[in-house]
Amino acid sequence: MLRAGLLHAERVLRGSRRNPVLVVQSLLFPALLLVMFQLVFSRGLTAFAPGRDAGDLVALIVLVGCVFGALVSGAALFDERESGLLGRFATMPVHPGSMLLGRVLAEVARVLVAAVPLVAVGFAFGMRVPAGPFGLALFFGVLAVLAAVVGVTVSSLAVTGATRSGLNVLAPVFLVLMFFSTGFAPLESFPAGLRPVVAYLPFTAGVDALLWCLRGGPPDARVALVPLAWCAVAVGFSWWLWRARAAGRISGEDRA
Repeated sequence: MLRAGLLHAERVLRGSRRNPVLVVQSLLFPALLLVMFQLVFSRGLTAFAPGRDAGDLVALIVLVGCVFGALVSGAALFDERESGLLGRFATMPVHPGSMLLGRVLAEVARVLVAAVPLVAVGFAFGMRVPAGPFGLALFFGVLAVLAAVVGVTVSSLAVTGATRSGLNVLAPVFLVLMFFSTGFAPLESFPAGLRPVVAYLPFTAGVDALLWCLRGGPPDARVALVPLAWCAVAVGFSWWLWRARAAGRISGEDRA
């Protein structure tokens, strides 16, 4: 399974390399987005929270690139399924799970490569890493896990769904969640009634975990448990999709 999955990952990455627009969008757009946020919003955000630096936006933007990149990858996987390519792969003597594994491995590689110039720009804008090289390595490790979980969930939707509607609905949801997170604005800037909700939303959980990797500090149960809980929900939902498809509850025109 691993050998075939690596071959599928290489196939996906080769296809992405042949698309210059996709390469530029994956590698440069997150860094340019960080520059724009820093130039436009940094002064106002610093007034709310004097201790903030570019690291907050780096953690948020790298997660935004992760989820929206996964949506693009899921759309490509949906096209491969509709064209019959996945069906042809299924007739070959390879592990059936290798196609999903390869797609997820390619997505993880894309996210990690795209995070390198983003982190470099963050350092140029004064991002601090009190945890040192170990914290930076832990940052990329946690990011790889989050990218894998998002990739599995979106790919499962692309393979088991009959239409693009499930993927299309996720884009505006992710966009709203991006603004309702502590990476975009400090928790104190939100209305008091929204703070308990914002504190446990997925983007906030991911941003807090990545920032803890960079900044270190005492162990925090919420920083560890909330992202793990969201990852468990995403993996459980993916598992349910595959089980429902195998049982015939999601099939033909009834897939959703």
